[in-house]
Amino acid sequence: MKHIQKNDILLRVMLELTVNAKSPAAITTAFRRMHEMVMTGAVEKGSSFHLVLGPGVYRESIRYNMSNPLIMEGAPGLKASDCVIQADNCEAFHKGRENRSIFFFGPNATNVTLRNFTVENTHLKSVEIENTKPDSAEAFVWDNTAGTLKAEGMAFIGRQNTLFVRGCSWFLDCRIEGDTDIVYGEPDVCVLESCRI
Repeated sequence: MKHIQKNDILLRVMLELTVNAKSPAAITTAFRRMHEMVMTGAVEKGSSFHLVLGPGVYRESIRYNMSNPLIMEGAPGLKASDCVIQADNCEAFHKGRENRSIFFFGPNATNVTLRNFTVENTHLKSVEIENTKPDSAEAFVWDNTAGTLKAEGMAFIGRQNTLFVRGCSWFLDCRIEGDTDIVYGEPDVCVLESCRI
């Protein structure tokens, strides 16, 4: 993180981190590192983070609940299918929406932008013809009423309860795939623009 001092005005510069799918828990480790940098004062509390994902499959469930603005995207030139966050998770394995999803944003998140990667919950339902609570298995949860989410060029893939949203969110040119309650929640505003569902 660099700070530029000009005429007694401190300007914050966004911190950029790049992760590789070959590293175990690469995204979780990057988020932990961001949190440590904020808590130790290595970066300003309101500083923005830019996380760039290299190609490949990231086999992890991840959580973000920091107030720092976040831009997270696949590396330049990648399509959503080139960069996949993937795991098998459900209510039967981990109780509660925040624990059974693959990617969870909590109530402290502020401004988040996601671009050009896939979030997939690979859990297969145990009962095919009806919904069961143990099979609830979100791919993505935006559990936030105060911040804003913009997702562009993303793919969200799940089975039961693929995408949960609260507050304000905008999905542009995204693919959202599932078989039951594909998009649900308690949104103030949820715009799905040029999306394939």
